Amino acid sequence: MAEALVSSILGLLTTIAAKEAKQTVRLVTDVEEEVERLGHNLQAIHAVLEDAEEKQIPDGSIKLWMVRLTEAAYDMEDVLDKWNTALQKLQITGDGETCNLKAKVCSCLARCLHKVQVVNRYDIGSEIREISRRLDAIAEEKNRYQLAARPATENIGRGESTSFADVSQLFGREKVKEDIISSLLCGSSEEGSDIKTISVVGMSGVGKTALAQIIYHDGRVEQHFDNRIWVCVTDFIDEKNVAKAIILGLEGVENSRAYDSFQLQHLLKGFADLSKEKGSRILLTTRKETVANLMRKLMKYSHVLPLEKLSDDRCWMILSELALAGRNEKECENLEDVGKKISKRCKGLPLAVKTLGSLLGSKRYGQERENILNSEIWKLDIAEKEIFAPLLLSYYDLPSSIRQCFRYCATFPEGHVYRRDNIIYHWMAQGYLGLDGDQDLELKGREYLDFLAARSLPRFCDAKTCYEIVIEEVKSGSNSMIDLSFKRARHLTALTAEGKCLPTSIYGAEKLRSFVIISEENTVTYEALRTIFKQAKLLRTVDFGWSNIIKDTIPKELGNLIHLRHLNLNGNEKIKRLPESMCELHNLQYLNLNHCILLEKLPDGIGKLINLLYLETYGCNRLRCYPKSAGRLTNLKQLCGISLRVDRNHRKEFSLGDLENLNHLQELWVGLKGRAVNDGEVRRAKFENKTHMKEVLVTSREQTLDTDNIIRLFNPLSGVKLSFLSQIRTSNRYSLPEIGMIFESIL
Repeated sequence: MAEALVSSILGLLTTIAAKEAKQTVRLVTDVEEEVERLGHNLQAIHAVLEDAEEKQIPDGSIKLWMVRLTEAAYDMEDVLDKWNTALQKLQITGDGETCNLKAKVCSCLARCLHKVQVVNRYDIGSEIREISRRLDAIAEEKNRYQLAARPATENIGRGESTSFADVSQLFGREKVKEDIISSLLCGSSEEGSDIKTISVVGMSGVGKTALAQIIYHDGRVEQHFDNRIWVCVTDFIDEKNVAKAIILGLEGVENSRAYDSFQLQHLLKGFADLSKEKGSRILLTTRKETVANLMRKLMKYSHVLPLEKLSDDRCWMILSELALAGRNEKECENLEDVGKKISKRCKGLPLAVKTLGSLLGSKRYGQERENILNSEIWKLDIAEKEIFAPLLLSYYDLPSSIRQCFRYCATFPEGHVYRRDNIIYHWMAQGYLGLDGDQDLELKGREYLDFLAARSLPRFCDAKTCYEIVIEEVKSGSNSMIDLSFKRARHLTALTAEGKCLPTSIYGAEKLRSFVIISEENTVTYEALRTIFKQAKLLRTVDFGWSNIIKDTIPKELGNLIHLRHLNLNGNEKIKRLPESMCELHNLQYLNLNHCILLEKLPDGIGKLINLLYLETYGCNRLRCYPKSAGRLTNLKQLCGISLRVDRNHRKEFSLGDLENLNHLQELWVGLKGRAVNDGEVRRAKFENKTHMKEVLVTSREQTLDTDNIIRLFNPLSGVKLSFLSQIRTSNRYSLPEIGMIFESIL
């Protein structure tokens, strides 16, 4: 984490220096010496961080030094981001257009100088000097630990992919699998309508989940049972929510909010009768024998199956499939001896085998493989050493940039489903995929996810092992509070139980960089949101997606979050308005307003969000038009749910020609308004310049806009997938799976 932070700061210093060189008004003065010394210190520290990362595990003093360094690096990155943001503000006038300082007029100069005065109140220079002194002491202290400079782990190459053999059937569990399937499919007359349960018990990494997945997807099981449901039970899910998950699984619904509370109560009432149907089965996996024994007491027909470790021979067979794949005969001979020794270190745990096999497979030189075998990590006195030692080895082999992405995965609670893209957008907001403005950040994020998945790492990132991440379960009422004052929390995920309110106060929220709420039909008071936004001014990610906690409007204090990159309000159905102050969020990259069904309008000054990449308003049925200023969002890559006129250049409503400068668009989901296509608007839209466009999805509010007219409209887009949808109104929203597809054409 520290290494990636230091790299980010060095990059920010370069960016700021370049921007300041272009400005005729300097925002921060008299810090040149501190900034130069800061750069030298960071470069010296950066050279030894790879060595410090590993040595901090057995050496507590190095670990404390790393914590102090990480805290100082976080603070410095925040100050530099504030400085960079202030420079961006100088480029924007009150109406959202670019201000050319070299050819400025008096009114523009006055506005810019006013902004300089506002920035001076932040006293950026003073903060830089204070943190620079802290880093002086940290740089000097590093000499005590005799840290060696060594090259950092290189990033994975662009487009590079690692192919791993499919070992799902090589876990040595064939007989166990067949026995369980036989028991699930067969029943005796004695069982009657009682449910049979099978509890698979074993330690972490022994392959319980993998075995259950193989059985769940076995063709014989799929054919035998009318319905199959997979439910993940964690510490944060109570009995009622487990029952809900089962019911929703039976109904094929992804989110409980598809039903109102009365419908859910009715479904839950029928759950007992449904479960007693003859032939129902439960396959349970658990690490705790007490859970399996409890099932044995509760259920008349319950079997407990301990899942044993694999033999050394089986471990070597699996590991060799991974480590030797794609190698020639000579390489296989050279690797076999050390590979067998490493396989014995796996202690019969399939996950350890897969992790170390994948790690070994990425090494081409004998010394690299010997380093894995002789690592100091094997000597650590840690709980469940058999599984955590291999994971630590794999973790420290990661490039530092991927390492911090992996750690951030601890903000996502176990058992909670997140979209792949959403994880990547979170990483982007935190700056883990590169500096703002870098190209192909999404592609890099997908590569990172694939890289982590190949090593089986994401599911083993625990918030308990990441001091800067807190997952808090809120069980009490609105007068409760979350206390982070004794923690170095930078990321907070709050889980609120049904019927409970978010606390009115979060102590120690000043350093938070991400705030995620996972909730079930609760509300947060307007004052509570005001307090949070006043406290947590360093937030880069605010994710309230599908929480439905916001009633009516969001406080204007949202505009104070000048570092904010990611704002997800998806599914907050009660929001009617957004504050105009949010147009001051010049760093915002991602804004998701999908299914905010009562939202009536977007802020008029939305064009000031010059760094916005993704704007999603799908399912906002009351949002009849976009502001004209949206045409200034020239960095947009995805525009979803926009409604625009095609018949004329409307004075207030967003029209087709206002797409003129949005030349980075890749995806466009658009609803067309107007009785005829205006040729002048088509020409003004300049579709021929939108060379990045990949997909256009079109709906039409007017029957007179026939298919031929629409195809003619988008003709300049070459090689783009064009989809037409008929608008079928369902319940209170347009839901994509329920919309009838007319046809698709490739232009």
